[in-house]
Amino acid sequence: MRILYITLLLIAGVALSCKKSNKLETASKIEVQKNLKPWPVNKSEAILPLNNNTVTVFLYGGASEEYIAINLSKPSKTGDVADFGAGNIRLLGGDVFIDNFELDKTKPYQLEITSFNADSKSIAGEFSFTVKRDDWFTQSLGAASNLFSGHFDLKYKEY
Repeated sequence: MRILYITLLLIAGVALSCKKSNKLETASKIEVQKNLKPWPVNKSEAILPLNNNTVTVFLYGGASEEYIAINLSKPSKTGDVADFGAGNIRLLGGDVFIDNFELDKTKPYQLEITSFNADSKSIAGEFSFTVKRDDWFTQSLGAASNLFSGHFDLKYKEY
């Protein structure tokens, strides 16, 4: 699990360092709630590196430099995903981590892929999970958790 978490952070770093378009997804394709309140998503993307079979969905919103990342193996079919990673990261200046949350597997969590099409490079899903502040940030900021739920429908980029 630690390797999956480190991989998620590395992919996030690569994604954040790449030049991104400011193209907005439509609200009907993406909807997220944080702690049962609407969490506006202002940018989104999904990536699939060619050298592995891991799809990462990034949903940027809430605070100006906050995002959630959902990391899963490339789907071979639709349905529930038993093993996935998720995180909620807050940055300062685009590259300094000021808070970090990881999937809390002691609470109910669910990810369902509702559509995956390799030809059109699209992925859609519904999710609900709790993230808890990681140990390092808990030492200085105290324990905390956030509940996220919602759905996405995105084109993914291969690189």
